[in-house]
Parts: sequence; structure tokens; C-alpha cells
Amino acid sequence: MDELKLLGEKVTKRCYEHTNRESFAAQLRKSASQLIELSTTTAEKYAHIGPEVRSKVVSDCTAAIDWLNSALEACAAIPLYQDAPTTCDEIISRTKQLNQICNDAMNKPKPPAPKPAPTAAPTAAPANESAAANNNAPAANTADMESGEEKPANSSSATPAADAPSDAAPMEN
Repeated sequence: MDELKLLGEKVTKRCYEHTNRESFAAQLRKSASQLIELSTTTAEKYAHIGPEVRSKVVSDCTAAIDWLNSALEACAAIPLYQDAPTTCDEIISRTKQLNQICNDAMNKPKPPAPKPAPTAAPTAAPANESAAANNNAPAANTADMESGEEKPANSSSATPAADAPSDAAPMEN
């Protein structure tokens, strides 16, 4: 009984391959022609795609169609009672691979617009940097005074009250 099932499965598989091969081949041809059309479009969405990427898409599609035609010729030369050299799964796999490669190439995001060149930014000489640092310190004190807090002008000379020496005599208990 198992031998008959095994023989029947082979026949069923060959029948499936023979009846569905042409429809899967048509899907590959359709995908290839759509991708070729996409690579030759002048739509704004694809304007950033370079000609080398577009030509690669076209060459990949024509290679897939050439492979398909040779595979179908080889299958036509084989009698129906033998296994075909190319299966429907191989055609489906080739279609998915072609779609993935070409869609990835054609759907690359547009590169960001170049940032405008900065206008002549002032570059300070080392002597000017120390003057600029001195100018920043009073500005910080002014900002603190505007907020209502009084802070000493030089924070290094300020000592906390706990550490400050007291002029008063120590308290005796």
C-alpha cells in the first residue's frame, strides 16, 4: 500500500507541476515587466534613483526572463512521466527574489536635502577667547540679579557660612 501511495504522490506532483507551471511563469513575466516599467519611469518619487541602479534592475529582470524561457524549454522537452528539471517552487522563489532585489533598489529613500553652507562663521583668535570668557562672567551675574538672587561676582572667593572664620568669641557653655 505504501508503495502505491509513493507512486501516486509522484504522479500527483508531476500533474501539479505541469498544470501550474505556466501560471507561475506568467507571474514572473508580469513582475519582471512591471519592474522594468518602474525602472524607466520619470515619476518624482523615483527621480533620485541613478541610471546605474535602473540599468541593474532592467538587467536583473531580463536575466530572470531568460532563465524562465530556458527552464520552460527544458520542461517542454521532458515527457510528462518524468520529473521536470524546474519546479513551480523554483519559479516562485525566483519571482520573490526578483521582486525583493528590484523593489529594494527602486524604493531607496530619497537622500536628505543638502544643508545650506554656513555663512562665514566668526572664528576667534586665542587672544579673543580669553576676552570673551571674561565678558561672559558678568553677563551671568546680571542674569542672576534679574532673577532676584544675589550671588557673588567671583564664586571662588565666596565661602560657605559654616566654614567662615568667626570674629566673635566662642560661646562657652
